[in-house]
Amino acid sequence: MNFKLILLTILLVFSACGRNKTDQMLYIFERHSALPVDMARLKSVLVSNQEEGLKKIDRYAGITSLGEAQTVASLSSGERKGFGLNARLNGDEFCIESVPEGSPAFDAGIRPGDCILSINNKTVKGLDPAGIFRLISDSGDVMETGLIRITAGKENVFKAKLWKRLFSVPGFFVLNDKNIAYLRITQLYPGIGLEISRKGGYLNGKKLIIDLRDTFGGSPKEIASVLGLFTGQGRVMFRTMSRHQGYTAEYYAGDNAVFPGMNIAVLVNGMTASGAEIIAASLRENAGAKIIGTETFGMGGVQKTFRVDKKTGLRLTVCFMAPPSGENIESRGLRPDKRIDARFGGDVWGRLPNDASYKEAVRLLK
Repeated sequence: MNFKLILLTILLVFSACGRNKTDQMLYIFERHSALPVDMARLKSVLVSNQEEGLKKIDRYAGITSLGEAQTVASLSSGERKGFGLNARLNGDEFCIESVPEGSPAFDAGIRPGDCILSINNKTVKGLDPAGIFRLISDSGDVMETGLIRITAGKENVFKAKLWKRLFSVPGFFVLNDKNIAYLRITQLYPGIGLEISRKGGYLNGKKLIIDLRDTFGGSPKEIASVLGLFTGQGRVMFRTMSRHQGYTAEYYAGDNAVFPGMNIAVLVNGMTASGAEIIAASLRENAGAKIIGTETFGMGGVQKTFRVDKKTGLRLTVCFMAPPSGENIESRGLRPDKRIDARFGGDVWGRLPNDASYKEAVRLLK
């Protein structure tokens, strides 16, 4: 190996090791943050340890455990790590829409219809969805919630303490009908596009309902793997945008569309977020899909966690995603083509025929 290259590598390693924690965070922001950053202001925030100030610079930024970040990154089909709370903002109330069976929230007795009053003794009143999301994401592995349940006209205020852990959920499932098929995607994980193409082959040539309610997350690679199944070759599926060239890209459909030209309806709600929002928007623009439900969450940023020291990571937004048109969904969400404001129970087994959004999708597709 070239001696100069070895020397340069050693110098870079010592340079990185020589930075204190604040300088390392400044370096990460400068090299990776999607938006321009006032470095003097950021340094002041980091030195004074103002966590809320950090959120004002990047609404999704935060200090996290590297072990936590690595665990989440390694999840596979059928697994999710979290508290199991799927909720939406309904007016001034943040109410639970669905609780996966076997999740920490389910085991703590939380049920659909309960409304959250506080998270870790901080009121949620007056917060937008992003503010509530930050309270949840900043909880670490333990979160205490204050809730209210109305039964037979009586209000019952109670508390529930939740410990974050792995729990099982199906990554997706398909229900087959004579003319209309139903594809429920509960999470976007590595390899989901390939799995759908293998297990959902009989969808071809049918009308399709894709249910993305309560679906969130997903890396650009996973989003592209799903959209590629339905998008004609050579078309732009979505874009990522950043002030750094390395995070800016256009994702084009290849020749692997196994379900091209399908008549599609997409079901969404207030907890349809991030990658799921991009899938819905792209299908509307490229495949003429009709979006049914309520406004979506409005989370267009892609977050990545970088090492600060042996135990600490810094999470920040490295790019923003947009559908082919460039529509900005960050903090805005998607507006449905047909608004259906019914509560989503999460568990659709046995309830689907009476689900208001599903019935509207069937009507539109027929």
